[in-house]
Amino acid sequence: GQNLVWNPGFDIWQDPGVICPGWAVTSGAIGTDLKRSGPLGVHSGKYRLNTTDTSTVATVMSNKVPINRNRPYRAAAWVYQDSSHAITLKIFWWQDDRTASSTASSAIYGATPADSAWINIGGVASPPSDASYASIELSRAANPGDEGFWDDISLTEEPVSFNAQLTGSNQVLSGTGEAVIFNTEKHDYGSNYNNSSGVFTVPESGVYAFTSTLSLVGATYVR
Repeated sequence: GQNLVWNPGFDIWQDPGVICPGWAVTSGAIGTDLKRSGPLGVHSGKYRLNTTDTSTVATVMSNKVPINRNRPYRAAAWVYQDSSHAITLKIFWWQDDRTASSTASSAIYGATPADSAWINIGGVASPPSDASYASIELSRAANPGDEGFWDDISLTEEPVSFNAQLTGSNQVLSGTGEAVIFNTEKHDYGSNYNNSSGVFTVPESGVYAFTSTLSLVGATYVR
């Protein structure tokens, strides 16, 4: 889908003394904890966001963008680190009046990616029922031990989908016409599948496609 983040690669950044358009600093200071760097070493475009090695948490947040609360969203970013340290990627949710939603944020990534290479991190989250806007937060902890770089941030609408399998005691069917419930979810983008009842509730009118694979094996008795 279309990337909703404006200035996702930090390429519109004329004044290195202030944060670039489309983004706000929520922790740290430009020129000390965060800065513009490039064009050498960027993932794409002209610039990248550089988080330096300081004792202050460095965090930036994108502008709020309108979303469809009935759809899941995928947040992603390209990151590069001189040596590995922990970083986080979150989606923040906002109500109509742009105050925090009932679920203020969804953690997408919080780990230590591999170093000395551009790595794509990301994941999917569903908005709370009162969300009308979303923004992306990028953060690294204090005293990381090295420099880190961010580029090509994205927030895109993810198609509603789920993948579930049959596990455990439900593998045994004892009656004629018994419902087969795929009880273990591998993913559920949109949180519309109920793995207890086996019911998928459509979030809005439209055309949906479902496929399944079921293997039936007769019982074997040994005397």
